[in-house]
Amino acid sequence: MTPPPLRRLLFLGLVSLALPASLLSQFSPSLLQNNSYWGDGKAEVDLYDAQIMREGQPRHCEMTLILMRDTFTPQVTVSRTPSKAEAISGIRMSQIFTAPIGLGVEQHSLSLFWNGAADLLAGSLVTATGRGNRVVQAEGLPENRSLCTEVRNERGQVSGLEFFFPKSGAAILYDELPLRVRTIAFTQPAAEFEFQMAAPLASPGQFKTSKASYKVNERAIEVEVRDGQALDRFLLDREFPFLMREWKTRDGSQFKLKNSLKADFWNYSKDGDRERALQDPMLRHPD
Repeated sequence: MTPPPLRRLLFLGLVSLALPASLLSQFSPSLLQNNSYWGDGKAEVDLYDAQIMREGQPRHCEMTLILMRDTFTPQVTVSRTPSKAEAISGIRMSQIFTAPIGLGVEQHSLSLFWNGAADLLAGSLVTATGRGNRVVQAEGLPENRSLCTEVRNERGQVSGLEFFFPKSGAAILYDELPLRVRTIAFTQPAAEFEFQMAAPLASPGQFKTSKASYKVNERAIEVEVRDGQALDRFLLDREFPFLMREWKTRDGSQFKLKNSLKADFWNYSKDGDRERALQDPMLRHPD
C-alpha cells in the first residue's frame, strides 16, 4: 500500500509515531519533562570521538549530538494557518557527523522530535555522499498507529512506505536509542525487559522483539540492547541526566564522549566560538 504524500498529513493535526506513554512503562518520560534541566534556555551539546563503520572499515570523525527544548508545529495546508495552540513543546535531538569515505565524505544529519510524554512526533534524515543526497521524512498516523515515510533518493526519485506499530507494548525506532536508553526507569530493580524496535529511518522495516538490560556500578550504568544476535552497548552516567558516555553499535561503530556542554549554542556561531565554548568551565558538564 502506497502511503499518502506528506502534504495530505497536513489535515491530521497532532500526530505521533509512538505508542501512548502508558505503554512505555520501561521508558519513563521524566527526563524529557524535567523543567529545571531543559527550561534554562540552553541545549545539551555532546561531542563524541566516532569510528563509523563503512564497507567493513572504521572511519574516524566526530559526532555531534544536540538535545534541546523546541517546538513542533504539525504541517498545514496553504489555506490553513496553525494557531499558537497547535505548536507543541518537546525535545529535539539532532545527530550530525561527516565521515571520510575515500576521496569523498558521507554527511549524516538526523533530527527527531518527541513531546513531553516521550511520543515521537516527527523525524527526518539527510544523507549526502558523492553520489548525491538522500532525504527521508516521516510522520505518524495516530488513527491506525502507522508510520508514513517519504524518501527522495540520490536520483531525485520519490517513494513512500507505510508500516504499522504493534497494537500493544513499547515500540520505538532504532534511531531513538541514544535518548531512549537514558529514559529507562533506573529506579526500578534491574531486570531484562522486552520491547519492539524497528530499523532506522534510513531503511525502515518491520518491528522485531528486542531486549534491554542494565546494571549499575559505583559511577556508571551499563545498558545492553539486543535484537536477536545484534547487540548495542551503552555506558551512561549513574546520576541525572544520565549522559551517554559510550555507545558501541551492532555494526561495529563506536562513540566515546569527549565533551559535554550545556550552552545556548545558537549564540556561538562566530569564528573562534567553538574553542571559546569548549574552554569555558561554566558550560561543561562535570566528568
